[in-house]
Amino acid sequence: MVRVFGRERSVFGNAVRLYRPGFTADASPYEHPTWALKGVQLPTWLANNIFEEACAISLEAGDLDERAPSFQSIRNLLAAKRMASSEQRILELRQQTENAVSSKDEKIRQLQEVRDEQQSMLGMYREENAKLTLQIEQLREELQAKRLECSAAAEEVRQLNYRLNNQWADEALDDTSQNEESYYPDNWDELEEWVDSYGDGKLVLHEKALKAVRTSPFKDIPFAYKALEYLVRYFIPMKQRDPGDDAPFHAEIAALAELGMEREPVGEALNNHRYKQSYRRLYEGKTIWLEDHLKWGVGFDPATLFRLYFHYHEASGKVIVGHLTTHLPNSLTHTS
Repeated sequence: MVRVFGRERSVFGNAVRLYRPGFTADASPYEHPTWALKGVQLPTWLANNIFEEACAISLEAGDLDERAPSFQSIRNLLAAKRMASSEQRILELRQQTENAVSSKDEKIRQLQEVRDEQQSMLGMYREENAKLTLQIEQLREELQAKRLECSAAAEEVRQLNYRLNNQWADEALDDTSQNEESYYPDNWDELEEWVDSYGDGKLVLHEKALKAVRTSPFKDIPFAYKALEYLVRYFIPMKQRDPGDDAPFHAEIAALAELGMEREPVGEALNNHRYKQSYRRLYEGKTIWLEDHLKWGVGFDPATLFRLYFHYHEASGKVIVGHLTTHLPNSLTHTS
């Protein structure tokens, strides 16, 4: 009864309710009075009240069914109410289902439109990417061609400079050629050709030395060539002189004095684990150490200070130049 008619129109435990004729699920609860019992027996006053209510009802309704509806009528009324409620619930569920299906279809349609738009944009991006990739490849090929042209042009310039200078000699230096005027370039581009021509096959520029001079800030570049020439003309002959022949020794000292240079061992740097590896080089697959160096200038300004680090290779009689023109790190300079 609570579920069908509601709590206000129902009767609870230990109570008596009089349902007057014409009761419906929408009837006012106050037209159908309720009495609460304190015990398990019906009090006389309550029986009298119910009796009076029944008598009053009998005067209002002439039909027996109207005065006191049968249980069957009540059952039919409850069944009808239940059925109407069930049909309403079914309609609500059906409407919710239709709404859900409609919403789902709309969501699927929207997602499909988004996917189609993304696919279209992806296709455009791929096409644009393919064009850009092709352009990049073409530019790379053009850049490579320009680099080859520049390299060929630089090589041609070096060759022309070499031919225009009459003072260059293709053969190795000898005692007679020492009287000829030497050529000292004012740039590093001719360094390798100069070594090939003036080095007498006894002067080797290590790759690290070549790398260092490309960024060298040293201003007096011809002086660097004179220092290299000193190694070939004076230092190597001094190292290879016969016992008792002091002439190469004195010539080497005079050449250093004329250039204002000093030749000294690098000292403790080779024994210091912080700086030792800076003096290490690989030559013909073996480790050599730059234990000697030429010094010119004082201070720390690399534009006016000159240093040349080298190793004399006893087996071949060659000088391997490992670094120029700046300081290599040591306890005084710390960094080159």
